[in-house]
Amino acid sequence: IVVAMTQFYVVEEEDVDFLAKISKLDPDDRLLYDLVREFHGNVPIKARHPALVFTEDDTTFVITEGIQETKSKKKGLVSTASLQDSGNHSTYHQDDSGKMLPTRVKLHHISNGTGDVAPVCMTYAGLAEDEMPDPDLDFLVVEVEGLGIGGYGVGDSNVLGYALFMRGTRGAEKKRFEWMRKNLLFPFIDNIRMKYFRFDSSQGVVIPDDLVAVCCADGDNSQLATIVNEESVDEYDSKGVKCVKHNASRTGVEQAADNSKVFPSSKSSNKKITVKEIPSDQHLLKGSLEETFNNLRAKGVLRLKKQGAVVDFMAKFPVLYTRACVRENVIHGFVKTGQLDGKFGIVPVWHQLIATRRTIPTVDEYNTLLNAFFPTMAYSFNNGMQYVSDEYLINEHGFPADIDINGATAIRDAGISQENRQRAKVLNGSGEKKKRADLAASVARKAERKEAEKKFKLDLTFRSEEKIVEQLCKLAGVEVSEKNLRFAKMEHFNRLKAPELKQFIKSRSATMTTAKSMSHLKKPHSALADAQRGVENCVSAAFNVRTLPSRVLAKKDEMEVVSQSEDNMQSTVNEFASSPTVYRVSWDRSVIMKASALLSDAEWMGRFLGLVGLAGQQQKPIDDELKARADQLQTSLDLRFTNHVKTKVPLNQHHYFILNWLRKNLVIDAVHMVLCDHVKRKLDRVMPHQCLLRPACNAFLMCTNAEANLHGAYLHYDDNLCEWIRSGSADGEKGMGGRNDTHRKRAENDTNHDNSRFYNLWPSTKSSRAINNPVRMGHWEDLTQYVAVGFTPSEQVLEVCSKDLSEGGIFFYSEEEKAKIRGTNINGCKDGQKFTRAIAYLFEIGYDIALSSEFNVSESPGAEAFGLRKREDLED
Repeated sequence: IVVAMTQFYVVEEEDVDFLAKISKLDPDDRLLYDLVREFHGNVPIKARHPALVFTEDDTTFVITEGIQETKSKKKGLVSTASLQDSGNHSTYHQDDSGKMLPTRVKLHHISNGTGDVAPVCMTYAGLAEDEMPDPDLDFLVVEVEGLGIGGYGVGDSNVLGYALFMRGTRGAEKKRFEWMRKNLLFPFIDNIRMKYFRFDSSQGVVIPDDLVAVCCADGDNSQLATIVNEESVDEYDSKGVKCVKHNASRTGVEQAADNSKVFPSSKSSNKKITVKEIPSDQHLLKGSLEETFNNLRAKGVLRLKKQGAVVDFMAKFPVLYTRACVRENVIHGFVKTGQLDGKFGIVPVWHQLIATRRTIPTVDEYNTLLNAFFPTMAYSFNNGMQYVSDEYLINEHGFPADIDINGATAIRDAGISQENRQRAKVLNGSGEKKKRADLAASVARKAERKEAEKKFKLDLTFRSEEKIVEQLCKLAGVEVSEKNLRFAKMEHFNRLKAPELKQFIKSRSATMTTAKSMSHLKKPHSALADAQRGVENCVSAAFNVRTLPSRVLAKKDEMEVVSQSEDNMQSTVNEFASSPTVYRVSWDRSVIMKASALLSDAEWMGRFLGLVGLAGQQQKPIDDELKARADQLQTSLDLRFTNHVKTKVPLNQHHYFILNWLRKNLVIDAVHMVLCDHVKRKLDRVMPHQCLLRPACNAFLMCTNAEANLHGAYLHYDDNLCEWIRSGSADGEKGMGGRNDTHRKRAENDTNHDNSRFYNLWPSTKSSRAINNPVRMGHWEDLTQYVAVGFTPSEQVLEVCSKDLSEGGIFFYSEEEKAKIRGTNINGCKDGQKFTRAIAYLFEIGYDIALSSEFNVSESPGAEAFGLRKREDLED
């Protein structure tokens, strides 16, 4: 699809010469041309000139000073002495000099479909500080005349080549790719346009469609980071270049550079050729290199430890590269990967592209590929060349998922924020640009809101602390000042509420700084008398720390000083900021049942409907379309659950059994959501950060009357913003209505003792917290509670909820999971009720991850009764 979109284009009139060549191709070789032409309505189309089809890739050479001995590609990687203590370590042949002679150099190779090759660019990366001693210099470019095809040793060409020397600093690879794009790739493309088509790009003329270039890269993470930012993408567009990324981990068979004969030929010659024994005065390039490096050493700019090996490699490189880059060797890669046909080299070839698969397709698989071409082409091309995901191919066209080396299903689920792990795509297609812009805007909004919430929470804490000080000083009849708290008496502290006393203690005590460390402190009606008798409680503990300074108020003073100093400073952004480390949660997907299979199981459906009832709700008819949507939703929920665990569950709890149980039962969430018509129609258009649920409508029941007594999961909807903002669970005697009463009281309260985001962002109009609240998104009175999933607990329900599906139950349990659920200590819960508590959590989390990440107010992981806790970095 990517090749079809980028290497073909519509023209106004037929090109007679091009058609003449097409007519001479075998039907198999012209199949893709015929398909693309039919897709465009049989209007004239043409393939891009092969000179405008480019590939770029890195390859690594192991270099030594002199010929590499024996058949090994490396020489002397361990000394003789170390062989005696080698144990089980891997070793190469010995080197009695005791030196680690080889070093490595990266060559960045750019070529096109007519066999042209860009100037040489080699990189010596990861140099130590003593090799590049200048602390202000971490990237050195050495321009070398004669370092290239037809250069010194082959001819007398003074073609310019480049050697990059870089320290192992953060962001070095990004700087390298940025430099190569501006100084190698774009100038090379402009030069090709001038030589082949007499088009001068420097004149500022808009590049016509027939001169648009296609450049394919392997998707190295550092390289991608320099391409997909807004400025770089716009530069590719202005330069008339379609930038294509190959499939992750498949460039060895899909990329033309990797499949050409250039790399193996040049590496073979590298082992056999040397200029070590040639005197410098008899080899102009070698002599010039030695002189240059010696001058740089004397100036303290570059002091290479293996200068001899570097000089030898660079001096011989024109010979080995000229031998390797003959036209046939370069073009071979384009033909082998299917980007060009083998007869005329003018069109991509369908069957050669298919041949890059890991396995030969069966007849059925081949027909699936063929039948999917037109709808998939329309899906991507008509939407700005948007990325075609595994989810789309599997759900819409029945493509089988990949199987990893362990035999488990492997689905590439990376989104727009992890493009290096995606399959082939057009990086600067308008569809992908929009996705990045939407993601960036969402991230910016969330960051801004998070910062505002953080400041607001701190401000609430400061105000609360100041209010406590003020109240105590007034009771003591002294001027309001923290220093005057020494005059406050025990009976004054007794006038404060328990949360206020604990806040006072927490901000001053050296030992009682957490809720857990203060869990023994109580404030009964007899608190004052108990404290006067020496009993430690909230009153006595607060009284005993009254003379200590408040860390909260000290932090406020410190922040005011910092804020004043920052007003006079201009913040800067590191252009090459590094990407964060990603933790991947590994799950066994092979045992998870499909939602469509459950919907097709009449007995299971009977048990499930008996649980949730769906009373008063219009149940959707179970047809093939509904089953397909359920499977699609299941995939989306599974991907979102991975992100939920990653972002809301502490790393040291990722192994908890409840997480695996929740994941494999998400299929039941998917079944319920589609049956109740709770989800949007076109799920493939919903981005991972957007809401999967429909706006509030008749498909959702309000938590009023009898529904308020149900147990299960509920939702809150903001009628003003028209957004779902949270989900919750209820498994107590008072049901969902009782939980809502608790929320209402918290929203109306003037204090928010745990700084819950929910009550900060949606306080009641009756609360003073609603006044001068910069982060408020609405009022409690704007919210309506709806039933997400409801059930009435009974002995029959408790029994069916504790059985595995294979035992006549509804949910999935292993025997170990049953034992762990029963063994969990949940206050007031018997064994059967522990299962319904887990099920309520399942539905709560299923609906939580279906919400928009922008409006979802919850920071909790869910399943708290089974040990999950909010990540500490999400705390105050």
